[in-house]
Amino acid sequence: MQDMLNTQETRVRHRRKEERPAEIVAAGLAEFAERGFERTRLEDIAKRAGIAKGTIYLYFRNKEAVFEAAVEAHLEATLADVGALSQSFDGTTEELLRLILSRFYGQIAEGSASTILRTMVTEGPRFPELLKLYHERVITPAEAMMAGVLERGVARQEISAEAVPHYHRMIAAPAIMLSLWQILFAEIEPIDFDRYLDEHIALVMGGLRR
Repeated sequence: MQDMLNTQETRVRHRRKEERPAEIVAAGLAEFAERGFERTRLEDIAKRAGIAKGTIYLYFRNKEAVFEAAVEAHLEATLADVGALSQSFDGTTEELLRLILSRFYGQIAEGSASTILRTMVTEGPRFPELLKLYHERVITPAEAMMAGVLERGVARQEISAEAVPHYHRMIAAPAIMLSLWQILFAEIEPIDFDRYLDEHIALVMGGLRR
């Protein structure tokens, strides 16, 4: 009986150890949202995560590494998922864009995308390495993926080739606006995400079909 209890305790400890990095990242994002990146200390992250400060160093060398892990977990993972999905998707360009944008809207609604974007806007100039990280790990692959979606649409004769150059950046503009709105005005004037997504898709497809 005691051996069984010891085995169960070992499994629980092992599971907790596996979950610890995600818990630290979640605590870090919460602190970045509340205090800002510059003012957040590892002590703050550790306190919110319910661990000793030294435990963080078992997984992350500094708070920049915590931020990098947040980008990887929340944005890179979504990019990888929708990128893989777009390769096998057989629906129309409009349906594919809706699927992709709805995934990112989910990140905005959850709050992680808005927290990361706010860090870039308000503190990026003081932390150029974070801007470089965000550009390399999020902006560049997102633009490449969107360009691929548009090329696919032209090949399927669903959108105009004349509307494609640089339009991949225009597609993201309403989503960025939504993220900024969530940061600044969500409590004053909440946005209906479903309706906003419908209007976003209508706006984009109207331009792509010109």
